[in-house]
Amino acid sequence: MAFYSEAQSRTEMHLVSDIAQKIEVVDEIFRFEAGETQHTENSYKYTIEGFQVLVGRAGFSSES
Repeated sequence: MAFYSEAQSRTEMHLVSDIAQKIEVVDEIFRFEAGETQHTENSYKYTIEGFQVLVGRAGFSSES
């Protein structure tokens, strides 16, 4: 599942469990209910102006 969050200016990707399940990873058990989502990835979208502000805060500048 994916959706765009205007407030965060990003596309969010989520995995959705089709069934109730438990998974063991290195002796730790994780339980997921049917329909439960796990936020797995963000893809940020920037305007030119927003990008210029971001790189400026990091001490860089952009050329137009």
